[in-house]
Amino acid sequence: MANIIYTNYFDHINLFNKLKKEGRIVNTPYQNTVSENLFCFNVGIKPSNSDEYKERLLQTIKKVFGITKDSFDGKFYKAIEGAGQEWKTLNVFHSSSLLALLCFYDVSEQNSLSINIEGVKCKFTSSEFEVSNIIGRDKKGKDYSSHIDVKLTGTCGEKCVSLYLESKFSEYVNQRGKTSFSYTEDYNSIYTKLQGKIEDLDINIGCDKITLVQTNSKRPAQYWEGFKQMVSHYLGMKNCKDQSDLIYLGEIVYDFRPFKDMQNDFYEDYREIYKQLVDALEDIETEPQKFKVGKNLLTYQGVFESFNLDERVRELYNL
Repeated sequence: MANIIYTNYFDHINLFNKLKKEGRIVNTPYQNTVSENLFCFNVGIKPSNSDEYKERLLQTIKKVFGITKDSFDGKFYKAIEGAGQEWKTLNVFHSSSLLALLCFYDVSEQNSLSINIEGVKCKFTSSEFEVSNIIGRDKKGKDYSSHIDVKLTGTCGEKCVSLYLESKFSEYVNQRGKTSFSYTEDYNSIYTKLQGKIEDLDINIGCDKITLVQTNSKRPAQYWEGFKQMVSHYLGMKNCKDQSDLIYLGEIVYDFRPFKDMQNDFYEDYREIYKQLVDALEDIETEPQKFKVGKNLLTYQGVFESFNLDERVRELYNL
């Protein structure tokens, strides 16, 4: 389904086709051939963790999107040098981390971003990327963390506010189905409490891994990997050192619903899973948390409708 989106959805955007003809957007290399339906930026050299590649990638993205602001460079390097190793994915057109960087990098005092959180208008004036929060320690006694895409800071009335956001582009359409992962005691504890709390989800806790399996085969497979990531961020936020008066954790997704070739409402399915997770997390907690999880999914279309985005970013992503 996601391949159909990339081929048909973006083929209707004139700038996308222009950049393909110019060779700035090319089919993604795959093994000894190229993908027919996935696209990346023509950086000129193979991806690597080298300074040369990172600088070329930076300049390529700036040229493709017509970005001239100096502030982009520092935000770019912050995004790729975290433990998430986003330098491996920022050259891919469908990267959710890239979309977050392009949309949020210019949030500033001069270009503030307003977002309604639980009915209250908050004004954000700065952004950070690939922000880490420690979850706990593994079996070897080493700290391990969650790495969230974006942190926004600003004000909500007279109070300081921070909003931590996980970004999704097409993952909730493309990466559906069961997911398995190894765990520590932190994961074991929270997933034990979440068992039986989510409709159509079976949480299997084995001797060395946790598996999330959908029990209703009549429904389209759901994006359980996103569920797992939000649980990880939730655990990380418990140890967050943020001193803001108000702290929120949330998720922002690209909304493909206007696309007429979508056979299923994957957005609505994922929105329902997200809401169930938020309700379940509230239900299992015995003590108040210093942060709140936003009950509603944000969308790029809704958040950036009136924000001063770079012109090519708005046009290429149809925002």
